[in-house]
Amino acid sequence: MNIKIALIDNDKNYIERFINAFGEFYPQIEIYSFSNIDKAISSLQSKPVDVVLISDGIYDMSKDRLKELSTRSVIVMVESKGISMIDDCMAVCKYQRVDHLDQVIMKIYSEQSGMIINDNSSAGVSRTVTFISGSGGNGCSTAAAAYAVYLASQKLKVLYLDLHVFGMPELLFEDDGNYTMTDCIGAVIDEKSNLSTQLKSFVRHDPSGVYFYHSCLKALDWSDATAENIQTMIKSIVESGDYNYVIIDAENDWNDTNSFLAEFSNTLFVVSDGSTFSNKKAAVVWDAVTTYLRLKHNDNVSNMYMLYTCFTENGKKIKSDAVREYVTLPYSYGHHSAGELVRNLSARQYWEMQARNG
Repeated sequence: MNIKIALIDNDKNYIERFINAFGEFYPQIEIYSFSNIDKAISSLQSKPVDVVLISDGIYDMSKDRLKELSTRSVIVMVESKGISMIDDCMAVCKYQRVDHLDQVIMKIYSEQSGMIINDNSSAGVSRTVTFISGSGGNGCSTAAAAYAVYLASQKLKVLYLDLHVFGMPELLFEDDGNYTMTDCIGAVIDEKSNLSTQLKSFVRHDPSGVYFYHSCLKALDWSDATAENIQTMIKSIVESGDYNYVIIDAENDWNDTNSFLAEFSNTLFVVSDGSTFSNKKAAVVWDAVTTYLRLKHNDNVSNMYMLYTCFTENGKKIKSDAVREYVTLPYSYGHHSAGELVRNLSARQYWEMQARNG
């Protein structure tokens, strides 16, 4: 489904750059451009669009004339950041990355139309890879993020989804977007009919290519969501087909959400750092998943692997024929930020087996 927008701005150079950028990255958005308000009103009365983007200068002089149009989805394009509303219209800085502008357009369109949009041209759903550990502090989140960066480096569209109540993916990735996981939870609880579009509009985009959601404004915002809400969010994201891969960083717990992920995921990584404590916890997780699936479906688990991270020369691996090792990520010496460590561990040599088999 194409979304029709009108861009009204007297800066013809800006119009040309806008059209070129959206044409390259978002071909599903059909753009009608105008540098003259009279021609815009005349054309749009006979050929309505879904969203109108108008420069603040033209808006100030012609706001009453916009009432002649059938669309009520108007975005005012301003020169600087920090302005979110003008009159009753959403305002957005015109000079920012094209993916941020696309998010704003998608958000206001979905709110006004109440429609479900899937702009992914490929059929099917995202592949889901879940990382889970029996204990914290053993590099599970780092491994999940590193794998997401690796996949993005292979020209795949990847979402990193952190389900930890106290998770902070913004320490691993960076972006200056405005929305957070709090917005995602609110959209799910409100049972939006256009949920997948809403969730897409809240996502952020790291320079590595990985998409992610910023943590909740307050950690307790997670308490508003039930396990059913979280499962609905996951299914909506995956089934939208907006991403090639969804990488899920799961809670260190056996709960309704993780039992759902045990069945739902294409691949499940159980993570340990090779210490005695971490290995014992990981073995408990492995046994829990295996037992759960066999009791519920009488299935042998074929998509679960052991992943060792922060592994040192003193590390040991679980000795069991039932436990299949997938990859070992070494301990990274030196003083790295969390983001630098993720990028170091995203190197191809660590993950190329997953590329062949995953």
